[in-house]
Amino acid sequence: MCGVICGNSADQFIALKINQLLIQPLVDLTGRTSIEELISVIARADLVCANESGITHIAAALRVPTVAIVGGGHYGRFLPYPNFPMLPKIRVVNFDLPCYGCNWQCQYTSSTRELVPCIEKVSVSRAIA
Repeated sequence: MCGVICGNSADQFIALKINQLLIQPLVDLTGRTSIEELISVIARADLVCANESGITHIAAALRVPTVAIVGGGHYGRFLPYPNFPMLPKIRVVNFDLPCYGCNWQCQYTSSTRELVPCIEKVSVSRAIA
């Protein structure tokens, strides 16, 4: 069993940084998958961990267990899913702030290059739990 990290070519730097922190590096497919190939990777996964709703929706359609790290910009619009029996169980991990629903106009950051606290404050241990 191995882990895989996907993303576009802009994510290659962060993928490298993540792999430098791991004992067992992930297979790095950043910038190297088409949408069809990404769907194939997701379909073969035992677990998907995503910080982007598109990946989560694909995993849900394929019935792959998923942990989605979700911020407050559009909370409730795309995730979490309503609690309907026919929908797959997607575990949403978030860090509640009173500004949820801000449309990603974060009052706590001065630049769009800064991490927003509703994402940044989601700890690894919380995501694992």
